[in-house]
Amino acid sequence: MKASDEIFEKKQNLVHEILRTRREMGMTQKNIEAACGVKQPVIARMERGLTDPQLTTILKVLRRWARL
Repeated sequence: MKASDEIFEKKQNLVHEILRTRREMGMTQKNIEAACGVKQPVIARMERGLTDPQLTTILKVLRRWARL
């Protein structure tokens, strides 16, 4: 497996965990937008796997949740 494929897979795993946690917490995509500043359409595309999100975008969400 290429390094770029491994990175993509790891990012997708993180996005999957973000989605799972968001649902467990009863949060909407708009709640995430308000909490961390990542726009709702970006979150929607990430969750549907329609984009290869920037690591900085994933980290914005994770940093905010670390403070909850």
